[in-house]
Amino acid sequence: MAMLRTPDEIVAGCGRDRTVPPLVADRRMAALVEEARYGDQVAARILLQRVLPALIARSGVRARRGHASFGTLLAGYTSAAWIAILTYPLDRRPVKIAANIVYEAEHELFGRPPLIDRRTVPAVDIGAVLPLARLDGRPVDAPDDPLIEVVDVLARARRNGLAESAVRLLVELAVEGRTEREIALRTGVTERAVRGRRQRAVVQLTQLLELPAPPARIRRMGTAA
Repeated sequence: MAMLRTPDEIVAGCGRDRTVPPLVADRRMAALVEEARYGDQVAARILLQRVLPALIARSGVRARRGHASFGTLLAGYTSAAWIAILTYPLDRRPVKIAANIVYEAEHELFGRPPLIDRRTVPAVDIGAVLPLARLDGRPVDAPDDPLIEVVDVLARARRNGLAESAVRLLVELAVEGRTEREIALRTGVTERAVRGRRQRAVVQLTQLLELPAPPARIRRMGTAA
């Protein structure tokens, strides 16, 4: 991973960028898992960011099925994924690491007597697991990772009444990095229609949370070519 310098580049290089060959992504994730299992919280946090879009998607599916609120589910999945990362059996599962982490989180929450129903989800405070130093050299009291900020804002907005369709659109744009053009092609509408939905979703989010402005990642989303 010598050529990958920033956290975003490492996350992309671990398979968030779909052009990265799966074997290369798994090799990079395996190296991070080794570090995470020996207490490197930087590595664990990078891995958590790598699987975060899948955790958000699973939270949306379970919320639609009435298991719990989106915010409660996302907190549960995040906590379970963090534990799965720190205890990952690399010798038995050296490939498809991202999928296996998500599977373990799902199994922890719903495969046994549902953890989410027992209300005993271990609460992982993202702030409590921040590293002493970040990969780009910034101190721990520097501004939090924008991706974590976005997830927190979206979860709070959903709890405060933002429509699930709006949350899913913002997740696609701000977390998964899709462009308005990509979403328009996938959904069969115009880019203008997607742009209008985005603008309405951002306005509603800002009003629901009484924010002076949404996070920068949300303001910039969907503008890539």
